[in-house]
Amino acid sequence: MSNPAITDWRVCRVWLLGASSGIGAALASGVLLRGARVAFSARNAERLNAVAADAERAVVLPCDAADEDGPRAAWATLLATWSGVDLAIYVAADYLPMRAWGIDMPQARRMIDINLVAAVVFARGVVPQLLRQKRGQIVRRDRRYIQRAKVL
Repeated sequence: MSNPAITDWRVCRVWLLGASSGIGAALASGVLLRGARVAFSARNAERLNAVAADAERAVVLPCDAADEDGPRAAWATLLATWSGVDLAIYVAADYLPMRAWGIDMPQARRMIDINLVAAVVFARGVVPQLLRQKRGQIVRRDRRYIQRAKVL
């Protein structure tokens, strides 16, 4: 099954979790410039506001991906505002290189929580709505690759 290309961003509602810096900020800014409505989420509200640049099609929903309640509350606000999304993108990530003989367990747990557990929580919240809508896509960006799935 292939994913259809998005040809008209002006009709797209995009939620991007991990939008305050790096690839997430660049991606969110890019789809905003193409005309999409974009919900910017990440921990740092100040950076989110700077990236969103007061665009009228932007919604800033600060939350910490590692805290299940934060994305859940952001998603509830987003649903109340837009009634759904067309594209949900998870790019939040944490990485700290470490040697096997010097593993920092609190940091290792944080990486697992953000890179894996929080991505599953994000999908668990978004996918049921995409199924109800009978359309939409979800994307997870990892350090090395991008996973994109059409829900239906």
